[in-house]
Amino acid sequence: EISLGLVGSEMCIRDRIDLITPDKYEEMKSDLETRTGLSIHRFDIGKIDFLNDTAQVRIFYYADEQSFSDYHNS
Repeated sequence: EISLGLVGSEMCIRDRIDLITPDKYEEMKSDLETRTGLSIHRFDIGKIDFLNDTAQVRIFYYADEQSFSDYHNS
């Protein structure tokens, strides 16, 4: 069975650019989940500002898998 759940996304600015390398993907994902409270499906790194040590990150999640969601109850 394939589920095409409702996908949500959020853009955030991260100050942990030490985690933006491919080998730290799981650590970055865990950090994002802890800070946002979302169960993250995937994320993309956008613009990186090395001068300010920040990066734009777009987070993707399935809305019906979130603890705050009542999408699956409807």
